[in-house]
Order: sequence, then structure tokens, then C-alpha cells
Amino acid sequence: MANIINRAPWIVFRNDAPAPSPALAPAGAAGAPECDPLAFAKRCKAGKPPKDQACVLFSVGTQEQALKKAMALSAKGESVSYTQLETGPWQVRIRRFGFPDQFKTFDAKKMAKEWATLREAEFHKREMTDYREGDRTTLGQLLLRYRDELRVDPLADNSLQHRLGKIARHKVAEYKMTALRPTHLAEYRNERLKVVKPATVVAELSYIASVIKHARTEWDIALPRNVATAEFVKRPKIGAEGERTRRLEKSEIGATEEERLFQALLRVRNPALRVFVILALETGVRRAELLRLKWCYVFLEQGYLALAKGTTKNGHARQAPLSPLAINALRSLPQTEELVFAGETRDSIKCGFARIREWAGLVDFRLHDLRHEFTSRLFEETTLREFEIQVFTGHRDSRMLERYTHLRPAFMNERLKQSRLEMTALRAVNGVSVAQVRPT
Repeated sequence: MANIINRAPWIVFRNDAPAPSPALAPAGAAGAPECDPLAFAKRCKAGKPPKDQACVLFSVGTQEQALKKAMALSAKGESVSYTQLETGPWQVRIRRFGFPDQFKTFDAKKMAKEWATLREAEFHKREMTDYREGDRTTLGQLLLRYRDELRVDPLADNSLQHRLGKIARHKVAEYKMTALRPTHLAEYRNERLKVVKPATVVAELSYIASVIKHARTEWDIALPRNVATAEFVKRPKIGAEGERTRRLEKSEIGATEEERLFQALLRVRNPALRVFVILALETGVRRAELLRLKWCYVFLEQGYLALAKGTTKNGHARQAPLSPLAINALRSLPQTEELVFAGETRDSIKCGFARIREWAGLVDFRLHDLRHEFTSRLFEETTLREFEIQVFTGHRDSRMLERYTHLRPAFMNERLKQSRLEMTALRAVNGVSVAQVRPT
């Protein structure tokens, strides 16, 4: 059975009528008989609050407090009454054997009745869901809990932890989980699109959806739905402007960007940083994967690196080829530690490459762009087929491989000329001229 309780304050106010008769005067008044509190309460409680707010003397939380205040004023000769306002808030209490007690507060009595009816129907169907944890927990609390419970690898990129903390500081994270609506996240999406690229917004919404899913399945926090999924919040389209296409450019006048990069590497005092950048260019291995690389997986004589299962981004083992330049660079490092780049961290590599980039004069160039450069060169400088290139890059599907491949226009023009020459030679061998097959 649901109980709907009015939690509005009780007020004590002056009566327009004369003071109560001595027979009803409270105890303590001069010449008054002993007062019965119940009789006084019945006599004193009015049906409606006064229209003139100046008549209100006190506002208290409970009926007992109002009764005490009214009796104290009556003892001083005041003619007072007390009543409870009908403004709410209204609290619903549902108690049923075998189920946890349900409490919820509403501003309007109608909303309280509707919620009580819905919950009682769930009781009868034995489908009652306890949303109390969602009522107490904000989105920000979920994000921070998820961030703190992650197993943080000190050698891995911590961009996820950083982004979760940043989202948790946004105003959208202040909503209780049961009050969070798709419209709130849509407003967050539109606001973020003004300052970051669509790909970043898509990633952040996916993080929120993953955290909510984790909370429902792993932390047993009951929520009606996952409001952050693409079903409820439309994702912005990621166009060509959202993808990185930066490569080391060639120049007909002066040094190329690759030459300037290697000239800058000569100024680096830390030999490990120099080798790190060379391997990133020559092998296409990611930063976190290189930081986890152990000497026991480096095969210089055979000319490859073995990236063990669990050390790569997707968790799958793979091999990375070593060029003569990469082999010579690795041989220059001492093999005294288990890790190839012992002592280096994500931040040290990031700061070190920022100095190299400045010395080389590379504009809008990131360390991860070297992986794009490596992948593109495999298409331009080798005859490897697509699935063979995926073995070296670690991409699980051709769509992701395509995002890392940026062929130069000059290479494509040369490929077109070569293809035409090969086709002309083939037709000549078969006795068919170009004029015979070209449409008029």
C-alpha cells in the first residue's frame, strides 16, 4: 500500500477572532484550568491558512512543533491557530513484504500519485526495480568511480582517464542518473562541437555510454535505460576534416621534412628518445607498444620485433619489420634492462618529441603521424598486398587500414602511367591496338 505524505511546512498564525475562552486556555495561563493538548489542537487547528501573510508567526516542519508553538503563544494570551500548507513537497512511501522499501519525493501531488501507481503495478507483477541507487548517484560519480577502478598501466596512454575526469567536471555530470535525459546529453554534444572536432565528441559520448553500461551490469545500479547510446543521442558525422592525413612532406627547394626531422634528432642528448622516434617511423609501432617492448622480443638478426599478446592496443600479437636503419639504432642502446626503453614514460616521450618537432620546424605534426607515414609507405614503396600490410600494422579490418593510408598524388599519377603502359603492352601482345578498344 502506498502512502502519500504531505511534507509541506506547518504554520502558526494569529486568529482574527478574540482570544480563546479561559475554559480552553492552555495550562499556565492565569486562572485557567488544566488544558488537554488534544482538545487544544482540535480547537486551534484551522481549515485554511490566512490570506494575510503578516498573520503568520512561525513556520515549522512537523505538527508536534506547531502544536508546541501554538500552546506557548496561547499561554501568553495570543489567539493563534496552526495548519499545514497544501503546497507540498509530497513523499511517497511504499512498503511490501519481500521487497525493499521505496521512497520518493515530488513537487506535485499528481506526480506522486502517478509514480505510486506505477510502482504498485510492478509489485503486483513481481517486476519491481529498485532505482534508489540511481536516485542518489550522479553521472559524475559514476565516471570518477569507473576511472578510479581502471587498471592504469603507467606505460600506456592515459587519455581515457583524462577524458573521464574532464567530462565529470562538466555541468551535465551533476544530474542524478534517474534524472539524466537524452536531451541533456544532446546539449552537451552541441556545446562540445563548438570547441572540439566531431570525432572527439563521438568518443566522449561512447565513453559515457560504456560507463553507464558498466554501472548497470557490474555495479548493479538499476537504470531504466542507457540514455547515452546512439539510439537516444545522435552522433555527429565524422567527415574528412576529422581524420588525420598529415605526412612528412617532400620539398623541391631545401631539405624535406624527413631530413629536417633527422637533423633535429642529432641534437637530442637522450639516445633512447632518438631511437624511439626512429622506430616509430620505421616500424609503425604505437607509442604504448614501444614503451612495453622487451629485449627478449627483439630479434635483430632475423630483422623483426615480436609484439606479444596483451601488449598491443587490440590485444593481438603481431610482428613489426625492422629496417637496416632501425636495426642500427637498436644496437646503439645498452641491453642492461628488461625493457628496451626503461626509464621512459608517456610524458617524457611526449615532451621530448615536442622539442624535436620545434627544432625541425614541423607544423601540426604528431608522434602518431609517423604511424600514418609508415603505413602509407608500405603501399607506395612495396608490392605487398593489403592483407599482408595489415599483418605489420595490426589493423583488424581494411576500413581502419584505409584511415592510415594517405597516398601522395604524385605516386598515384605515376601508378596510373605505369598501368597504362602495362595495358598497352598487354594489348600489343594480343594483337589489339588501343584505337580498336577505345570508344569513339
